[in-house]
Amino acid sequence: MEAVRVDKWLWSIRLFKSRTIATEACKNGKVYLGTTPLKASHDIRIGDLLSVHKDGFRFSIKVKDL
Repeated sequence: MEAVRVDKWLWSIRLFKSRTIATEACKNGKVYLGTTPLKASHDIRIGDLLSVHKDGFRFSIKVKDL
């Protein structure tokens, strides 16, 4: 597997309780790859650095595995 949807991945690492909530976070502009806001359908790859805004915190997450 070389790439996976960002909403699925955020749900699979349990950053969000459900995939629907992960999708909403993407729609609301709370998930970034660098400075680019991501859509839920964006494919991420190993080595990408994501920035996620959740509950007043900013998480910087490096993708090490899919």
